[in-house]
Amino acid sequence: MYNGIAIAGKICTGKTLLARHLAEKYGWQVHGLAAALKEDVVEALYMAGLGRDKSGIMNMKGQLRALYQEWGRLFREVNGEDWWVDRLFKQAGKQPFVCDDLRYPNELEAFRRRGFLLVRLQVDPQDQLNRVERLYPDMRLEQLRHPSETALDGAWKEFDLIAPMSADTPDKLFAWWDVYGAPRFPFNGGKED
Repeated sequence: MYNGIAIAGKICTGKTLLARHLAEKYGWQVHGLAAALKEDVVEALYMAGLGRDKSGIMNMKGQLRALYQEWGRLFREVNGEDWWVDRLFKQAGKQPFVCDDLRYPNELEAFRRRGFLLVRLQVDPQDQLNRVERLYPDMRLEQLRHPSETALDGAWKEFDLIAPMSADTPDKLFAWWDVYGAPRFPFNGGKED
């Protein structure tokens, strides 16, 4: 039996989309490693007077990605590589949950030790680039080569489930999960049938 689900994949491969599906259809709680990081960055920018309100800062998605990446790296360097993982598990408590942004080998191992199903999503690289350009028009493309995007590139055998590239639309991704992922759980994440 698994204690939760950790989803890995590059930007715009459907991680958050799948996590939302699991929340809506099966009642799973969703917690991300980057959530606390993003809250910290937004709070720092707001306190520095760089935005009128926090929601306005949050809407600068692509413009903030490099800052998120650097903030995450800095805190990992200063506080240890498990800083964000430890913070997430402390925040999430004992309930099973879905993590929608597994990105580094130490995170993969932390979720494995805690009994999570490790899921890897992938899409055709050109489809990914098209999605990035559509969803994050202000993002610099060199950010796609950041370690947070590439650290798990050689770790395919470490995952329990890998979505095929043919699961390239929301409907196909959800259908893939419902066939290959959902049966691995004797409970439905807390949602009543």
